[in-house]
Amino acid sequence: MWGLNSFSQSLRQEQFLNTLEPLLMTPVNTPRFLLGSSLWDFLYATVRVVLYLGLGSIFFGFRMGNARVGPALAILALTLVSFMGLGVFAASFIMRFKRGNPVTWFMEAASTLLAGVFFPLSALPNGLQKAALFIPMTHALEGLRKTLLMGAGWTDVSLQLAALGVFTVVVWPIGIFIFGRALRQARADGTLGHY
Repeated sequence: MWGLNSFSQSLRQEQFLNTLEPLLMTPVNTPRFLLGSSLWDFLYATVRVVLYLGLGSIFFGFRMGNARVGPALAILALTLVSFMGLGVFAASFIMRFKRGNPVTWFMEAASTLLAGVFFPLSALPNGLQKAALFIPMTHALEGLRKTLLMGAGWTDVSLQLAALGVFTVVVWPIGIFIFGRALRQARADGTLGHY
């Protein structure tokens, strides 16, 4: 969920520090601004995960003997990138309305309730099972469980990789487009520095 929250949190922090307007007046294009503003969050999250796995291995005997690291890393990367696209879309709400965004809330709630975090998808009614297929976390969890717990290979998780790839390809252009429109509107209104 780091990808979902990082852009909007970074944007909100820039608004509070009153550095957003000078930053956005520079000749930096929108994708570069978005990536640069959240790069530290992603690096920090990566270091934390590696640290947790290392500490779990040292102190608690955590082992992943059957794990297939290659496919798991591919699923993890696609999950991160797809949630980053949703995060860009969420940041556009903060840029335009200067308040919390419903995208983050909706995706976190849907991922928690429908993606198989607390209970298997088979426990849901058919309609909700179909709705869960439109949530990236559903495919991410299924793919990570297969690769890390059951030793599944590339062909075993090809459907999850394809679904996450489709999410990435669809969500990123939409997110960049919506954020660009919100940024242009905020510049036209003169509300870049408002929060």
